[in-house]
Amino acid sequence: MRIPADEFEDFMLNRSEIVIDSSGYLDLYRMSPEVSADVLNCLWRINELLWLPNQVKEEFNNRYKSVIADEKDKHKNIFKDLKNSIDSAKEKVNTQLQKFSNYKIKDAKEVAESAVRRLDEIITEIESASVSLKEQKHIKRKLLESGQVEKLVGELSKRASAGTPFGYTELIAIYTEAYIRIQHEIPPGFKDTRKDKKDEKGTAKYGDFIIWKEILKRTKEKDSSFIFVTSDVKADWWDLSKNQRTQREELEVEFSEYSKNRLLIMTFVEFASYLLKYYSIDIELDDIEDSADNIMTRLASRVDFEEVVNGDGTLTEFLNHSGELQPYLDDVVVDVEVWGIGFPAISSISTRIEGDHVTMYGFFEIDVDATVYEKVGTDFQVSKTADINVFSNISFEFDIDREMKHVIQKSVTIKVEDFSVFDARIRSDEKIIDQDDDDESPYLPETTHDLL
Repeated sequence: MRIPADEFEDFMLNRSEIVIDSSGYLDLYRMSPEVSADVLNCLWRINELLWLPNQVKEEFNNRYKSVIADEKDKHKNIFKDLKNSIDSAKEKVNTQLQKFSNYKIKDAKEVAESAVRRLDEIITEIESASVSLKEQKHIKRKLLESGQVEKLVGELSKRASAGTPFGYTELIAIYTEAYIRIQHEIPPGFKDTRKDKKDEKGTAKYGDFIIWKEILKRTKEKDSSFIFVTSDVKADWWDLSKNQRTQREELEVEFSEYSKNRLLIMTFVEFASYLLKYYSIDIELDDIEDSADNIMTRLASRVDFEEVVNGDGTLTEFLNHSGELQPYLDDVVVDVEVWGIGFPAISSISTRIEGDHVTMYGFFEIDVDATVYEKVGTDFQVSKTADINVFSNISFEFDIDREMKHVIQKSVTIKVEDFSVFDARIRSDEKIIDQDDDDESPYLPETTHDLL
């Protein structure tokens, strides 16, 4: 089950400490280069909230080079192997074609030749896709070789607050406790016994539990709530019953024994998506007015803008009763049904800042798809499809987190008012409707005047 957006934002506003598992940092190599770069940028922006356990550092350092190598070779032969398979299929088709020609089976030659042509077309598409993939691989290679992920982890490991290794006596106690917990399936880590297959010491399976113990130890040093982020989706972190995923109650109870604060566990994909949503808009108060167009557009992209504009039927009511559509039509408008609203082109006019509260004023243009009904004579209506360009004023109000330099998403309110029709294009497709009959029949005259 996805963590509610408001809950995530509350944790962030309360300056919760964020612990990302090694699997999360390693996933930055596996993401597309564009997404990975954006997530890294956000992580640097909130880096003072990140805390690195020693176990995470060691696991990352042990694995990141092999992950990079795997990613470089990921699609190495995919197109070559696929092309070879199709070439082999062509040879088999040609062999069968020869048999068909010997037996003079009707239409067999045409069918086989058509199959060969289609296989050639597929090969052409594969070669085209291969060129595109090479470009993507070049971009991905630049990310993999940039050292940006290693730089972030390295920076976190240098901090005085970074996790330190447990001593031998502590580790023996931890291994003993972890062994008992695995036998009784007490989270976390009881699903990791397979990790020992590649570990001569037989202690790899205790990695998650060591991280958990580091977090519990950290709660004594840091009086804050914690967000733990992992790409591990097994049942030793999550309750997977009832066809949904929630954090294990046992972990919440154990955490509460060490801290009065809260614990939130998230998958890395979920964390990254929220991070991009809430922290990708950089607010610099010195040049906020210059950035207003961009800020307003990005805030609009985070909501259902159709709901903002016409959720309560305001736009539909305007188009029905304002009379501004009438000049574009031949007969009297009796009804307008809106069935499509595009994304707005927003321009700012002014910005007002009062403490941590910002109000931005502007206007926007938007394309609206609608069906317009005109009254023709006394007994008939004609329906037409219309592309309507609507102009309107808009304002955004929101609070900002000055320290993190971002918009507090749950504070955002958007107001739209004063619609006007800028332009309208009425399509030629029409239907005539008998007002005494509910049935509709297609009607395609040259103009509505032909109906009179």
